[in-house]
Amino acid sequence: MFRTLPFFVALLALPQLVYAQNNWRLGYIISLPGDTIRGSVDYGSSSRSAFECRFKPTPAGEAASYAPAQLRGYGFLNDRFYQTQRVMKQAFAGDTTSQVAFAEVLVQGPATLYRFAGGNTSEQYYVRSGTGPLKQLVQLSERVVENGRVFHREKALYRATFAEVFQACPAVQFEVVKAPFNRSSLVRLVRHYNDCVGGGQVVSAVAASPRRSYVLLEAVAGSQFSMLDFDVDNPVQRISLPSSSSPVVGLALQQYLPLMGNRWSLRVELLYLRQHYEGEFHTSSPYRTFAYQEHVRVQLDQLRVPIEVRFSPFGKRIKPFVALGASLGFALKNTNESQYRYLPTVDYSPWQQAFQVRNLEQGLLAGVGVATQLPNQRHFAAELRAERGNGFSNVLGIGTLITRYSLLLSYDLSKQSR
Repeated sequence: MFRTLPFFVALLALPQLVYAQNNWRLGYIISLPGDTIRGSVDYGSSSRSAFECRFKPTPAGEAASYAPAQLRGYGFLNDRFYQTQRVMKQAFAGDTTSQVAFAEVLVQGPATLYRFAGGNTSEQYYVRSGTGPLKQLVQLSERVVENGRVFHREKALYRATFAEVFQACPAVQFEVVKAPFNRSSLVRLVRHYNDCVGGGQVVSAVAASPRRSYVLLEAVAGSQFSMLDFDVDNPVQRISLPSSSSPVVGLALQQYLPLMGNRWSLRVELLYLRQHYEGEFHTSSPYRTFAYQEHVRVQLDQLRVPIEVRFSPFGKRIKPFVALGASLGFALKNTNESQYRYLPTVDYSPWQQAFQVRNLEQGLLAGVGVATQLPNQRHFAAELRAERGNGFSNVLGIGTLITRYSLLLSYDLSKQSR
């Protein structure tokens, strides 16, 4: 275990090293007098982008950092763009504490839709009609107690806000009544209103691209501890052999599905791991009146193929997830040996193969973890996983069960944006 500690420290430090890197892209800033200055802008996380713009006029130039009060806005070529606005510090209604920040423009036209993701709560949305005041779009969840039962009820306050903003187009107001509170729905409403009243509109690349299914290729590394259990029918007994911790390495393909905002995903891994089990136990011979002591050791090298479904119930920048699935294990090497001595003698018999084995193992798994997208658009995830497999014994009357506990870290090699 201690030999793998430096390895884990290095892996856990990986996100911080990546966060420290800059991700410069072609873009522009808009000065307070209204001048557009083109150059390179650092593509940071949503929370950082809301309060800081790092800009270089030339690739070799010196970087300057701008606060929202110093610019009208900034943007990236054919991508996100931001405007300086005064927004609420909290996402819920009734909070009067405001701040100046860079709000991401999703749709700009007769009605403009903004997104602010730099607060200490969930992301916020705002709408403006023409040059009118900025109005926050709010959905509240209130706790209700009725007849001794406690439940939460949604209050869609944003629908009343849209009804006020969309007065010039009653047809769109009928859509508002059934519209859910999510980014794609809000974007669709504002775009329909702008089309209704005319005057043209600009839709950001983020808002124009619907959430879609996409696949990540990830490198996987970690450590696992396992326990090998023998179930022996004659004599009836259960023998457990623990393993030492051992490294796990491999690759994974993870497909995010366009369900509930990519919260569901299907993941397939190809992992290599080496397991060593060894131990001694006492037993009684079913054919003799004396007992004996047996020494067993197993060396198992496997290619494992875990297949799991992940669900991330909440979170924007940091997404906890749960996972369920199944696994297959293909033995590359399976050396199982035993030696014994009759008690009270001290001499062991020569090592010999303990029993016949099969090369395929099947199992079930469950896991919990957390995933995040780094500023460079790479993904990083950590998962704690428990797995139960049917082992490798091919002998009638001797069953094997393997329980594994793993810590697995994943880093994206394909750079796909969520």
